[in-house]
Amino acid sequence: MGSFLTAVYYVVDIVGDPTELIYVVAGTLVAATLLSRVLSVRSATLLASGLLAVGIVWYLSVLPTEEALAFVAHVEYIIALLAGHSVLEIVNLRAWVLAVTPGPVFLLWYLALRRRYAAAAVIGGFAVGFFVLTGDATFPVAMVGTVGTLALLGFGALDRADADLAAAEVVAILLTMVIVVSLSVSVVPQGAAMTYSPQTGLSEAFSYDDENALETSLFSADQRLSIAGSMELSSTVRWTVQSERARYWRVAAYDLYTGDGWVRRAEARQDRNALGSPLSSRGQIRQRFVAESRINTMPAAWRPTAVDGGVGSNTLVTDFGGLQPEQPLEAGDSYTVVSAPVDASPRQLQQAGTDYPERITDRYTQLPDSTPNRVTRRATTLTSRAETPYETAVVVENWLKSEYNYSLDVPRPSDNVADTFLFEMDRGYCTYFATTMAVMLRSQGVPARVVVGYTPGEQVGENEWVVRGYNSHAWVEVYFPEVGWVKFDPTPAGPRVEAEQEQLEGARESGDPNVDPSDPSYTPSTPTPTETPTPTPTPEPNGTPTSTPATATPAPSPGGDGDSGSGVPELPSREELLLGMIAGLGLVATARRSGATGRLYRAVWVRWQRRSDPETDVTRAYDRLEYVLEREHRSRRAGETRRQYLQSVDANERAREVGAIYERTRYGGEVDQAAADRAVELVDSIVADR
Repeated sequence: MGSFLTAVYYVVDIVGDPTELIYVVAGTLVAATLLSRVLSVRSATLLASGLLAVGIVWYLSVLPTEEALAFVAHVEYIIALLAGHSVLEIVNLRAWVLAVTPGPVFLLWYLALRRRYAAAAVIGGFAVGFFVLTGDATFPVAMVGTVGTLALLGFGALDRADADLAAAEVVAILLTMVIVVSLSVSVVPQGAAMTYSPQTGLSEAFSYDDENALETSLFSADQRLSIAGSMELSSTVRWTVQSERARYWRVAAYDLYTGDGWVRRAEARQDRNALGSPLSSRGQIRQRFVAESRINTMPAAWRPTAVDGGVGSNTLVTDFGGLQPEQPLEAGDSYTVVSAPVDASPRQLQQAGTDYPERITDRYTQLPDSTPNRVTRRATTLTSRAETPYETAVVVENWLKSEYNYSLDVPRPSDNVADTFLFEMDRGYCTYFATTMAVMLRSQGVPARVVVGYTPGEQVGENEWVVRGYNSHAWVEVYFPEVGWVKFDPTPAGPRVEAEQEQLEGARESGDPNVDPSDPSYTPSTPTPTETPTPTPTPEPNGTPTSTPATATPAPSPGGDGDSGSGVPELPSREELLLGMIAGLGLVATARRSGATGRLYRAVWVRWQRRSDPETDVTRAYDRLEYVLEREHRSRRAGETRRQYLQSVDANERAREVGAIYERTRYGGEVDQAAADRAVELVDSIVADR
């Protein structure tokens, strides 16, 4: 139950304050404890089922009408959850958690108190297993749940049978074996992104690894954007693009910040009428994309208003206005997109104000409740002179560009990504920069989201570009009333392009396949840094745009103030400590059952003697001597005196002297400290010779 509630607490913390959940769980546990004395198992099961049913009805009642109908109509979504989609994608997640948590918690606790351990294990295992399948339970949490289920079954059976300690040791040993084996064999399959839509169902998995976490999001339309530390990007050609202008080729936006990455809560529907048009735009851009490898995304310049040609007729439109193919694209597949770029002057952005729609603020100013306060303090200090959201965005963008370096070789964040990047790092790549900017803006009440896609790529003709894997990029979109979503790119462009060029040259020298297009007319060129096309001149505090460098309130250097990390190694989580304790107890039980503890004790006992009074010291010294002789010869027989035994095994002169000291002590009453010291010294020398 602890594992289940840990997973539930994690998802609620992401979308807001979990205090309400704590009250609900506490009340449920109290009710289950009291009712366990009066309710039958049948009645308790009916009550728990009723709690779940009432909770779901209540959840649907608080949803907007169209969302409630969609939820009822798409039962397939449950299949998507069990196939790996996160519960974070659920609409009004906090209400959903409050609706579904009391039922299983009540029944699990009730059954445990009634000593119905097998039934309790089934309920608890199912609850934890659900979050394991959705990917919302971390591996340690999943392992604690697994071990807890097995422990409940094992120790519960022993409790009902009034078994002894020896039987409990067997259960502890089995639990330890489960933990040790699981360290090398993961219960949950990893390494593939499974795509899903209500129209097409589950589609083929796309393989990837953590080192390509960013490109995975662009390759397989993954709902999650993980930030995995050091990364390598491919030099393989992904797209060739014909376009009237160079743009960033946008793939997907992410709205939910989890602390260690992002989740996209957007469905894709077969309704191209949902493309719409931006609030502020002049002109159009026509683009033609040709896939150069198998891929499951459809890039386009923001904002796409129409798609046709080739596979364009089989296009889904996401809630965020992006494109998604119904089926993966094969090499050679193409489509044409018409986009209407967001076109707003700096003055318009300055004057856009803060009259945000409620749906925008609810979704795009969200931060986990556990986000460290120092992130907000840093953003507040940095933007204290900014008078508009536009000024705030420009100041944060320019500060990140100037204060942090670009590198693909960085450690994996240990906790909150934005917090770690701000206070414990001095370099990173695009997902670090974009995440940190979006979080800082959200902390100031400015709606922002992280977007992934490709930079324009290598220009190989007047209106033609080659886009490779290393052009994968992440940036930020900020919402302005009466304008829409405007792009900001806080990643330093020069170092990024230099890294891309070095990787391309290295791939060509190594003869890597698919580095260049097969078109014989292709001529390699040298790319130049591509800054964000949206004009972002620095505003002065009075609201008049200017081209002078940004003037922000001075902020401490990265990791250089009192809030910075202490350099102390990361401590194990509660779950890891618990697993370690269980494994430790199991190892002790294993050693005890195998006799290893006894052998270890005797090995220490025979080599080291704790001193006491002379009589006790002599007795212990002789016992050690006799133990050594037993190992080499035989045990002393019943009725055989110690002197006879020493003579029978042909003990040496030192052993006979120890025997004589023992006889004088035991039978003659002659003992002093010198004799005791001599006996211990002789036995120590005998043991050392063995």
